[in-house]
Amino acid sequence: MAILIEQDKKSVNWISVIAVGVIILLLFMGAYYVFFKDPGVIDQIVPQSLQNVSQLTKTNIDPGEVVNLPAFKSLQDYTTPLILPQAGRSNPFQPF
Repeated sequence: MAILIEQDKKSVNWISVIAVGVIILLLFMGAYYVFFKDPGVIDQIVPQSLQNVSQLTKTNIDPGEVVNLPAFKSLQDYTTPLILPQAGRSNPFQPF
């Protein structure tokens, strides 16, 4: 005589399945808008005078001219040289 034991079937929680599906869908949509969508918002944030980058690249700065300015020459250096401490021991294998 055989004994049959049937397991109770667990019902699927459809609300959790739908919630996970919606979250995954929102993540994919967010990734699409962040990485692949044309960013039209940037045109509205940048001022009109700075939108033409080619004008900014035409500026020439001569470092020699800046260094020879009297205001640059009148600057004083108030920094002190750093003294680096000796790291570690002279013989790291010597016992304490």
